Amino acid sequence: MILNQETKIYHYKSLTDLGIINGTTTRNSLNYDDFNLSSKIPDLERKEGCRSHLSKVVFNKMPIVFPKQTSSDSIWIAGNDKEPVVEADAIITRNKNIAIGILTADCVPIILYDIENQALALVHAGWRGAAANLVAKTITLLHNTFNTNPQNLYATIGPAISMKNYEVGEEVAQLFMNNNYPNHVITPNENQKYMLDLWGATHFQMTEAGVLEDKIEMANICTYDSALFYSARRDGIQTGRFATIAALPYKT
Repeated sequence: MILNQETKIYHYKSLTDLGIINGTTTRNSLNYDDFNLSSKIPDLERKEGCRSHLSKVVFNKMPIVFPKQTSSDSIWIAGNDKEPVVEADAIITRNKNIAIGILTADCVPIILYDIENQALALVHAGWRGAAANLVAKTITLLHNTFNTNPQNLYATIGPAISMKNYEVGEEVAQLFMNNNYPNHVITPNENQKYMLDLWGATHFQMTEAGVLEDKIEMANICTYDSALFYSARRDGIQTGRFATIAALPYKT
């Protein structure tokens, strides 16, 4: 992942090399003092201004379609930007005239690109999404809908909270342990607190679903530790949100 010093937006090299327009915004993208893309921003004009500017500068003026995220395992196949917004935490499209995005502030943003069938998916995986194996469900839906072979997928795991900063209660820990996840996902620390490895959990789920190890690009950036990103665990649940967005090669 490479930071564009002019726009202050990160881009995933593996996807950029394949012609996928992509980016993860930061708190000061496009010279904004607070580039907050949260769907809950009370200042609607400011929010739409941020999104419109992002579309113009980075995504060839394509409309950016976001689902209404509810921390569920619902998946939306988006046809175009005129459809009503759907409650979902993963979004799929084959439309080359729109960009799709998700909002995060500690949860894992994931991009999946089927190079053979030209299908694109974004997944918002917090602990609920990871516990529900949402990324694997998205890969299954890609296969069932577009005949995606998981081995042809290119994937990214974006900035998210790291295990050392993500303490969870026993109930959440048991959710993962009862689902037979490997030991590295939940680790009791010296204070007998449980720490959740969302990076490792989502990476494991992708490889278990058939994605090849060498086609997964990891950001390895902890949102809790980095001042460039919003962090709900560090700053409170009402903090802002940054976006991970991608679009298929543009079609005129």
